[in-house]
Amino acid sequence: MSSDVSILNLILDSGAVAKTVIVVLLVFSVVSWAIMADRWRYFRRAQAQSRRFLEFFQSQRDYDQVYNAASQWPGSPAAVVFREVYEKHAPAFSPRGGGADQADQEGQGGGAGEADRATPAGQADQADQGGGAGRAVQAERATPATPAAQAARAVRAARAVQAARATGAGQAAQADQADQAGRSMEIDQDQLEVVYRDLRVAAHRQLARFDQRLPVLATTGSVCPFLGLFGTVWGVMTAFLDISTQGSTNIVVVAPGIAEALITTIAGLAVAIPAMVGYNYFVQRSRTLGLELEDLATAVLNILQLRGRHERL
Repeated sequence: MSSDVSILNLILDSGAVAKTVIVVLLVFSVVSWAIMADRWRYFRRAQAQSRRFLEFFQSQRDYDQVYNAASQWPGSPAAVVFREVYEKHAPAFSPRGGGADQADQEGQGGGAGEADRATPAGQADQADQGGGAGRAVQAERATPATPAAQAARAVRAARAVQAARATGAGQAAQADQADQAGRSMEIDQDQLEVVYRDLRVAAHRQLARFDQRLPVLATTGSVCPFLGLFGTVWGVMTAFLDISTQGSTNIVVVAPGIAEALITTIAGLAVAIPAMVGYNYFVQRSRTLGLELEDLATAVLNILQLRGRHERL
């Protein structure tokens, strides 16, 4: 108790410069501890919500549902980044479109037709049709070639050619539609680059939020020891001036001034050490959040690259 009283007396009996330094150090200490308490709550909430969001993100394939559920975790930087990117590139996350399904159905229909023709019944029908057509041709050839018959034959031949052309054009159009549907489901490299840049911008914006006020801790840790040293140097200089004034080098005369001077150094270290520890701790946690955002960006790019395929992520 006497030691506390003596330290308090030394502070109260110190000069104006030493008292000013101590007041400034006290302000730095209060501000730094307030920042550390605020950042600790902020980082703890962010990491807890990001962990829950990432677990939900990895367990879902419906990204519309992921987007809607991301609003439940406003403190998660990963959820905020995903919502920002999804709002800009929502069509890229959509499942396979109707064009590809239609092409698949048409392909299945064509395959079924070929399969029917490949069966014995289909071959019999085809043979019957071919036989009927052959008999009709033989009948026409046996018919006298009157002008009316020749005109009818020409009309039937023209219709057959038009039907063949229409069938070929329809098949070509179906093939083009299937090709376009397949290409539409593939995301090009330029769009991937745009999504990647948007992911990086959103991630940097979120990390900047978490790095706010941390420079104050760095400033406190680097400046406060020098402020304490300044007070100490000033106190020592005052003590030597008192020695010269009193004309005595007795320790009883020198000790009070030196003790007052060392109080500011102790105060500066007491403020700077916790601030530097807190700064390093929160910088490390910010880097951990940055790694989580990089993992999210990689997962999003993988989803976009494989969205038109049958692989499951």
